Amino acid sequence: MPLLETRGLCKQFGGLQAVKDVNLRVEAGEIVGIIGPNGAGKSTLFNTICGVYRPSSGEIWFAGRPIHGLRPNRIARLGIGRTFQASRPFQQLSLEANVLSAYGARFHGGWRAMWGRAFTPQHRERARALLELVGLAEHAQTEARHLSLGLQRRLEIARALALEPRLLMLDEPAAGISHEEGQQLMALIRKLRDKGTTVLLIEHNMQMVMNLCDRIEVLNYGVQIAAGTPGDIARHPDVIEAYLGKEVAGA
Repeated sequence: MPLLETRGLCKQFGGLQAVKDVNLRVEAGEIVGIIGPNGAGKSTLFNTICGVYRPSSGEIWFAGRPIHGLRPNRIARLGIGRTFQASRPFQQLSLEANVLSAYGARFHGGWRAMWGRAFTPQHRERARALLELVGLAEHAQTEARHLSLGLQRRLEIARALALEPRLLMLDEPAAGISHEEGQQLMALIRKLRDKGTTVLLIEHNMQMVMNLCDRIEVLNYGVQIAAGTPGDIARHPDVIEAYLGKEVAGA
């Protein structure tokens, strides 16, 4: 039984079919990449899985239970954490407080109920452990607004991990960061997988996708056009025509 599965998933906005009949399977312990040109439906697929959008038709199953139609907070509590294309930390809060805010939200329904209860010694210890895991322990008391984009990406991952997810969904985690930061990010994602977190990611950095992912799903105009190992995808004629280009295929 896959950890995550979509069955005939569709999302339509008026006359636009953003996601059409997508059948996605993610097994526990995998790193799976979703690629495709801009406008292919990748973020719409993410948002539909996470409950931001309700599917127009089809089903979404997580850990053996249907989650289509559930609200985002309920889906998060079931074990799905995610990051977004744009980093959105609380700029005036320290990194530790940013992680504490996410950790508290896992257990409490609103800010007033959560805020006073999240700042316990146990929760602070957990927040510091997550910052250590993503390589930000030395910046724990730094305000988030002082971080570089690469470090903000790591903070976003730490906040998502505070939800204690079984599945971590990363939306373009390498966007705008340097090559060195990208290499460090790949090492972090592998570490998370080795610790038991399954990873589903959208990414345009093809070097990262090809070197990091166990399997790759390709979307074009909302439709799955290919799925397979990185080697399979690099040689797939439809993928080459729609997205990769001859240069990548021949690399």
